[in-house]
Amino acid sequence: SEADADSVDRLECVQRQKDFYSNIFVPFLRTKGESDPSFLSKFVECCTGLNYLPYDDENQSHTISVEFNYEESLPGYLPMFHTCVNLIKLPGYLYGSPEEFAVIMEKSIDLSVGTFGIQ
Repeated sequence: SEADADSVDRLECVQRQKDFYSNIFVPFLRTKGESDPSFLSKFVECCTGLNYLPYDDENQSHTISVEFNYEESLPGYLPMFHTCVNLIKLPGYLYGSPEEFAVIMEKSIDLSVGTFGIQ
């Protein structure tokens, strides 16, 4: 039935997103962070508005959320950052390769870093 097909498509989509997160997103952050010491602070700044993760005695775990979004994106869209909620929003239409993602992610960060303060 059509409902069953939609359910299978949704499960496949969620699995692709999990695979992307584990096999492309996290390794990209790790590799880029190792090769460029300033990269992770730039990434954190884009996601939080701060270039460091704040420490709070009451809330010791500070998180950055990753959202895959189909409604606000088309293939090839850049990741978007929402500092108020510590979020990176990735297009639901995943990038074709790790190399394509790296180029797009670096571009998005370069365009976003330093734009959160009043000068």
